[in-house]
Amino acid sequence: MVRGLYTAGWAMLVLNKKMDAIANNIANADTAGFKRDVTGLQSFPEIMHVKVHDQQYRSHQQRIGNVNPSSEISVYQTDYQQGAIFQTWNALDMAIGDSGAVGPEGERAAAFFVIGVPQGDGADDLRPLYTRDGGFKLGADGYVATTEGHRLLGENGPIALAHDEFLLTPDGTVIQDGAIVDRVLIVEFTNPSTLRKVGDNLFDITEGTNAAAFTGRVDQGYIERSNVTVVREMVDLITVTRAYEANQKVIQVADETLSKAMGEMGIVR
Repeated sequence: MVRGLYTAGWAMLVLNKKMDAIANNIANADTAGFKRDVTGLQSFPEIMHVKVHDQQYRSHQQRIGNVNPSSEISVYQTDYQQGAIFQTWNALDMAIGDSGAVGPEGERAAAFFVIGVPQGDGADDLRPLYTRDGGFKLGADGYVATTEGHRLLGENGPIALAHDEFLLTPDGTVIQDGAIVDRVLIVEFTNPSTLRKVGDNLFDITEGTNAAAFTGRVDQGYIERSNVTVVREMVDLITVTRAYEANQKVIQVADETLSKAMGEMGIVR
């Protein structure tokens, strides 16, 4: 009975984590360039339970039997599949068209805009982070930036424009008033699964991340939607909720049975 309580309780904790991931996907379904998170479950290996400090078995521990203490999140990763591209007619909107290249480990490569996020005391001390959200704006300081105010980086540093009318070529070159301003810095990662989310729809590299030259194209006046399919996420949410409620019922029944065993079966009449 106690095994059932432990197994059901642990399963509820795991399902709660999966529910959080699904809810976050749904909440960001309309966030440009958002990449959904995917979770997978696996069973724990069986564990041998034994009695210790048992007076009847002083010379050795008594084996009780095997138990599987439920499941755990085995996979928590981001799906980097490209979202749908739609036209906005806004010159500051940009959408990356992935090259479709495959990395040495068989993983499909994904490209990202490079964003400069301030770090330290100096406003010009920028830390490079990465995003697929191409919904940029022109700040009051003349720099092209994300909606959070982080500057879009070019090959020569943050990109600054005199006004919001400019031409963007497919290779990312920014042309304004007939002169080349800079080229948008876009990095292609051959193993994007090594990236980690850091908030504000931004990603950071890790020790195993491999970068390569951008071989795709970037389109002006377009933006990439999230790759979240709301209907699929809702179906998954319903499935997880029902499993959670089933385990909740198991705990309730086990608790009632234990209460009756301790409160009634021990009474001598």
